[in-house]
Amino acid sequence: MEQRKTELTTVVIPNYNGIAYMENCLKSLYAGSRIPEIIVVDNASKDGSDVLVREKFPEAELISFPENKGFSAAVNAGIRAAGTPYVFLLNNDTIIKPNLIDALLDKLHTDEKIGFIGVPHYYYDNPDKLQTIGGGFIDIKHAEAIAC
Repeated sequence: MEQRKTELTTVVIPNYNGIAYMENCLKSLYAGSRIPEIIVVDNASKDGSDVLVREKFPEAELISFPENKGFSAAVNAGIRAAGTPYVFLLNNDTIIKPNLIDALLDKLHTDEKIGFIGVPHYYYDNPDKLQTIGGGFIDIKHAEAIAC
């Protein structure tokens, strides 16, 4: 698969003691057909996950908080630091499919009215079992999921 850097998308990953998941999450992003800007915002982890990001994924930007400021502060710091028109929020316990960034960008460009896209979430330890679609409460009859 040919990889290319995209200047359209930043992936923001909030992290707190996520060493058990972080490497697989980042590997899945770098295995894709488009490599986004990646920002990991670390909430003063004590498990070495920030060191893992710095040493194994030096091309990812790492924002380190001196204390745990919580999920919202981490996400907002990452969004503010993003240098692209689109931001994709990703939990550190997530593995994405290689074509996800392309599929999201393609969908966003099909209709100028689209401002937000949610994707199906499957269980980490049971990837065939659907957990939710896009988060929150959704009227499933009117929701549209992107099959990636």
